[in-house]
Amino acid sequence: MSNMTDYRDELNRMRQEFQVQQKLPCTKEENEHFAALLHSGEQLPEGVYPYYPEQAENCSEFCRYHTHCFTREELTEYLTYRNLQLLSTIKNCLVFFTVLTIASLALALLGITQI
Repeated sequence: MSNMTDYRDELNRMRQEFQVQQKLPCTKEENEHFAALLHSGEQLPEGVYPYYPEQAENCSEFCRYHTHCFTREELTEYLTYRNLQLLSTIKNCLVFFTVLTIASLALALLGITQI
């Protein structure tokens, strides 16, 4: 069973994918400090994560996540527009492949009648 860190990492990944959150790398000095904390067996401070979550135990680079200052309504509106944008892309692909299929069928029928 996954722990909360796995769920949090997945949530952060999704937020970045949909540009709701930005991954900000820590400075070199901070990276050295956080790596020393991990090597001594201590926990990372709140809000600091390994830059590459899949390599968390041997990590030497860390980051913080900056969430854009959306209100709940603005976030809902933003995600709604993203959904509409994706639906429009799907519609355009469907139209393209439908026209392509009809054109190839017409050419095939034309080819059959020529024989």
